[in-house]
Amino acid sequence: MEEFDDFDIEAEIANEEQFNAEQGFGMEQEAMTEAELFGESASSHGVTNASEEIYYAGLANADFSDVVSHVSTNGESSYVAQNAPHVRNMPGFDASILGYNILSRPPVFDHSRAESSGWVHYRAAGMEGIVPKRAMVVNIPIECFSRDAHRISHWQTPLNNPTRAASIAALLSLLWTGTAKGFLSGNHVEIARDAGNEGTDSSSREKKKKKAPESVRSYQYLTSDNRETPLPMFVMCYEELYNEAKTEVLAIRIWKLVFDGHHSDSELLRQLIDENADRALHSGVAHCPNSQRKQTLTQEHKRTAALTGGPSLASAKLEWSAGMQYTRVTRDRDYMNLLDSYAGRTDTSPGRPVVHNMASLGNVTNGMLNRPIDKDIDGVLGGTHPLAPEWLFNAMRAEGLSAGLVDFDGKLMAVHPDHMVVSKYFEPDSHVMRLPEWMKVKKNFYFMTHPAKDTPFDLPLPRPLAGNVTPGPELLGLFRERFAKDRNMDENELLDLFNNVMTGTDQWTEKQLKSWSESISTYDTMDCTDEERIQKGIAQNIMSGSSGLRSYGMMDGESTVIEPRQVLKEIARESNQVHAKVISPWIQDQRKALDAEEERLRGADDGAHADTDVSHAYFEELREKKRAFNDRRNKLMKELAFLHMARTERSFNSRMDAETIPKGYKAVWKGLHKELRDMPNGSANIAFGLGIQMTDSDRTVFGHMINWIGSFFEADCFVDGRDWRIMQELFLHCFEQFGEQTLLLIFCGPKGNGKSLRTERAMAAFPEDWITLSGPSSAKSGMQGNSESSNGCNCIYDEMIDDLVGGDGDNRTEYWKQILMKREFVYNKVITIKGGEGKSDQMKTFKLRTPHQETHCVCAIPRCSAHHVPRLTTCPGRRCTNRGPAFTKGKEEPSEVKSALIDRAVVQFVRTLGEVTRSDAEFREHLSKPETKLKLRAFRIFVCLVALVKMFIYRYARSTHPSLPFMLNKPTSRQATLLPAGPRHGAKDVRRMGQRPPGAVPRVWAAKAVPAQEHQASREPRDAHVHERGGASLLLQADGLQVRVCGA
Repeated sequence: MEEFDDFDIEAEIANEEQFNAEQGFGMEQEAMTEAELFGESASSHGVTNASEEIYYAGLANADFSDVVSHVSTNGESSYVAQNAPHVRNMPGFDASILGYNILSRPPVFDHSRAESSGWVHYRAAGMEGIVPKRAMVVNIPIECFSRDAHRISHWQTPLNNPTRAASIAALLSLLWTGTAKGFLSGNHVEIARDAGNEGTDSSSREKKKKKAPESVRSYQYLTSDNRETPLPMFVMCYEELYNEAKTEVLAIRIWKLVFDGHHSDSELLRQLIDENADRALHSGVAHCPNSQRKQTLTQEHKRTAALTGGPSLASAKLEWSAGMQYTRVTRDRDYMNLLDSYAGRTDTSPGRPVVHNMASLGNVTNGMLNRPIDKDIDGVLGGTHPLAPEWLFNAMRAEGLSAGLVDFDGKLMAVHPDHMVVSKYFEPDSHVMRLPEWMKVKKNFYFMTHPAKDTPFDLPLPRPLAGNVTPGPELLGLFRERFAKDRNMDENELLDLFNNVMTGTDQWTEKQLKSWSESISTYDTMDCTDEERIQKGIAQNIMSGSSGLRSYGMMDGESTVIEPRQVLKEIARESNQVHAKVISPWIQDQRKALDAEEERLRGADDGAHADTDVSHAYFEELREKKRAFNDRRNKLMKELAFLHMARTERSFNSRMDAETIPKGYKAVWKGLHKELRDMPNGSANIAFGLGIQMTDSDRTVFGHMINWIGSFFEADCFVDGRDWRIMQELFLHCFEQFGEQTLLLIFCGPKGNGKSLRTERAMAAFPEDWITLSGPSSAKSGMQGNSESSNGCNCIYDEMIDDLVGGDGDNRTEYWKQILMKREFVYNKVITIKGGEGKSDQMKTFKLRTPHQETHCVCAIPRCSAHHVPRLTTCPGRRCTNRGPAFTKGKEEPSEVKSALIDRAVVQFVRTLGEVTRSDAEFREHLSKPETKLKLRAFRIFVCLVALVKMFIYRYARSTHPSLPFMLNKPTSRQATLLPAGPRHGAKDVRRMGQRPPGAVPRVWAAKAVPAQEHQASREPRDAHVHERGGASLLLQADGLQVRVCGA
């Protein structure tokens, strides 16, 4: 570990004075005393007016106190210096934290210790005791990064408050793009060497003076005692900010440690804003004279607009353009506006600002924008404007460290307190940088050692982001035991190997491919289409949900199967992969070992304990091993479930990932969070939050739930009548989009008896977009390989559609059979493959798979075959055939093909019960009542939690959660709604039972039919039965799976 205990400050100052005098570029001010520096006459700085003279007169005071008013030569009284828009008037101003009178100690890295990316963690770097002139930080919430990010540029556009995410990206890119462009600022080694050569080499003086470079590729400078080895003007650092328990990363922090005092971030900011302004002005017809307009800038503005994702921050696609958001800042006011968004300000909270309550500072901010943000004239402090980044984002200010640490829902992040205390990073007087011991152990702080890396958007993450999207310690530990015993738990390579197994992709190879592709096409590459970015790995291969297709490696013969990208399908497949390759083999090995151990114990002592019960004291050690096995298995399953749910959550919060999620699924997610905003503490606990409680001691939780839902539909949705059967069927049908199969639900009954009313009231009760109206479709609709607008929703048809009424069975009949039972439609499509140079195009057949997670409910008026009378009450013999349960037009019997579709339908006859109905106006008025709003909120929270549980376990292998046995001991009432018994009907009945939603969140429930007599004899709590007919009742039995969802 390199120390600086023998560092001679006085000798260094003397050397620097001599070196600066030789160079002649103004560095002599660095070693001046405060009085000498700030008390120089105005003429020595080229001051030509009184206002600048006031400026230096004000700085001449050692304590930066007030100075007297000054009267200019023209007799007009100028402002008092203490009211000038200057950083010295900001609360808590201390010139030393801007580098005044601080002698920097730049690091000299051992590059052999760094990773190939250039990162090296704090302890391995051996840089204990470095002293920067200035230090700046920008905090980035972890929600800004995509779920599988491996580069700092891999952001996501969160659905919640995307404008703030874009503002943070704009601010970060604004502070770093100046160095990425190579703008000059500081004592660059290229200029210093030229100046030194001219002063010492007699032959060089005869040559033409070399022109100073207009830009640089790296930022390095020379010190007075070492003119051969350049040192970094600044060093970029990366820090992970943990929660109070030090178990989860809540944000990352990008540091800039400045060692050359003449390097000015305000100067870089000024150049970048001016460049943006020129480009924007030349593109405006009314903002630039035609004679002065430059076509190059006009064309550049057009390309830049395409790169940033549109004119508005809210429309930015950060997956592709996070590093380009700086282009939106064309004025100092734009930069100032970003600060509130960065702080996480809302209508009710200021968030964590860079300067507390800046609006109340009064005279300090008066005329602030009249003075442009630019470098410090003296070249010592970097910038002296009140909005100078050197001051606002200064890491030696408590506000600078804590600014921006706010969640996207407006809540202050509960980060570890050490992350917001200046003294945990810098010694108070000397400004020596030292980290707390726990941070060194955590390895959460990294230096960038590569001298040519000058923007974080070009860099990979030092390691995968720890927290929600990484496996838990027990799961990662098991993986290490079985696959990588030579790796340590905190090594990045161990996580890479885990991801290899989870995704089926070699992580090293994938990173290399992405690195090579990004070396050709980066986040700011012009004339690069979105499709080209996808192909080259930009934005992590994220595809547009509206047009992007993906092959998951499936083949049908020689045809490639392609389908829209489905992020939830990917996550489920990868979770299953972890269970199949990591957990399941371990479980089998452990069970075999325990069985062998038990067999050995029973065979010992000539079989003395061959028939002894396992509860005997003789088997105590075996029982202890079994308990340890069960405990670890439970932990593993819990961590796998949490990993699965955390990755799912991150997908919903990413705009690009969310575009690949069915619309109905997103309705569940949005609906839940919308309701939770009005709940106490955002809790989903409706029992305590809304005062809903059980009222009967002899009724199960499920019984209360069913009774409460039935009463809600009757009393609050005004679905009158004592027949709850129809609404219960519709309610359960609304959860079938989260299952492997669905059945066509048909409400059949006379005109005007409330079929459509029931669906309309359900539509109003469920969250928005959960239930949606639908209608007839074109011949190729639902076959084009894209995610339909109704995918994942419950589609309601007011009338029977033509696709369903044909008797013979055509292509559309086959289409309906597939989407009901397989939840997809596969369509053969010929695609032209462009040939290479000198080759002709080829035609290739692809199987285009279109996902169909929606469900279908049709409200139909039955017609009688004899007279086509549209009312059951006037139908002779009450025989409903055509467009009734068989929904077939004409007098012919349905064909085999059509019969197969009929088998996939469930028909409910809607009877007319009573003559009193309540209008839509009455219903809307009732919903506006406060007590009804609370019931509606409880209903929506409940159904959303149920849907989320089913969504989490959908496609999640049955072996990864308790099995759901569906047993039918007696014919249930459902068979009263089915066609005559056939070979499919038993399976259909079981399948329908299996698609019931969980009964009591957060438990998952399984169906079991029990005769009413057996039910009464068992003396179990009476239940509000889903169906009761023919002496059988349907009960739901909990299987014990506990799922923690949304704080429930």
